[in-house]
Formats: sequence, C-alpha cells, structure tokens
Amino acid sequence: MGHFFSEENSKEFGVGFRINIKAEEFGISLEMAFLFELNENIDEKFKQSDFLTVNAPAIAFPYVRSYISNLTLQSGFSPIILPSVNFVKLAKKIDNK
Repeated sequence: MGHFFSEENSKEFGVGFRINIKAEEFGISLEMAFLFELNENIDEKFKQSDFLTVNAPAIAFPYVRSYISNLTLQSGFSPIILPSVNFVKLAKKIDNK
C-alpha cells in the first residue's frame, strides 16, 4: 500500500494496493490504484495529514475486498474475503517503525 501524487494535476493524488494471494487452486497478483481529486491544490499540510495514510485507504479498500471476493466467486472458486483493516492502527504501527 502506498500513495502517490499526480505530476500533471496539483489537486490529484492516488492510493495504491498490491495484493498477492496464493490459494490451493489458484493465485492472484493484483495492483489497484484509486485516484482522488481535491478542490484545492495539495500542499505540505495535506501531505502530512492522516488523510493519505488513514482516510483515503479506508475509502478505497472496501472496493479491493469486493473485487477479489466477486472475482473468485464468479470464477467458480470459493470466494476469498479479505479481512477488514484498521488503517488507524496500521498508520500508528508504520509511524513507530
């Protein structure tokens, strides 16, 4: 998981997820990026805010979970349901390292 900033638009940023799942029947390697656009230019204050590490991933992650469960179910396999993630705890854990 990580975030990135648009070089063309100073109001855009993205959050990315890299997922690797190895099941008995198959494997999934997936990269997903979610783009966000603000009403104002992104400044240093925003770059240091929790929105990048907590809020934006928390908004995007349910789509990752849904995509993987639907993909596996519709492919005829048992659905894989990713666990929920507490992004507040995850951000604190990363900050402590």
